[in-house]
Amino acid sequence: MSILEESSQDASGGESELMACHQCDLLVEVAELEEGSKALCPRCSHKLQASPRGGVSRPLGLSIAALGLFGLSNAFPFMSFKGAGQEQMITLCHNVMELYRHDSELLALTVFGLVVVLPCLYLVATILMLIPMRKGRRHPAFPGLAKIVFGVGPWAMVDVFLLGVLVSLTKIASMAKVELGLSFIAFVLFAAAFSMVVSSMDKEWLWREWERLETK
Repeated sequence: MSILEESSQDASGGESELMACHQCDLLVEVAELEEGSKALCPRCSHKLQASPRGGVSRPLGLSIAALGLFGLSNAFPFMSFKGAGQEQMITLCHNVMELYRHDSELLALTVFGLVVVLPCLYLVATILMLIPMRKGRRHPAFPGLAKIVFGVGPWAMVDVFLLGVLVSLTKIASMAKVELGLSFIAFVLFAAAFSMVVSSMDKEWLWREWERLETK
């Protein structure tokens, strides 16, 4: 079998195109995928392309939900501490301010950038990119928005921040009474929704879908 005839067993029939595997550089002819399927490299099993269930509607809906949950996580107290007769309530942005006030400017800017700015930029760009596609339009701003989405995505450290908070809570709980606020619950749901958005955004599939649309 020649390399032009090799394809993933998960690919369906239909219009096909040649793709180079990013892992082993094998040229693979990938057919148009059915919804919920993916194409794998026959040599190294690296994912070449994936077609999410629900098409663009799934990542679009998750992005809108994640952005709303992020707003909630900043609108109410994140958590409160009670100990030695004192009580202190903090919000998500208050964490950044406290780091800055305690001479940790670089850490404060890092947290603000990777946990607040970049995730919001990612979600807004994703929504602006997918809404025209959902309506069947080939928007000319898609290439620029796609560069933002796939360039920013790897730097958004929402899950890392949440893991750090959970580890810190196990230490603080032995010294003070900790009460989790509504914003903490909203942030956990936001982190889950954000991870689902990232996992459902396949670059090759999105570009292929965009190229098939007619400019209106």
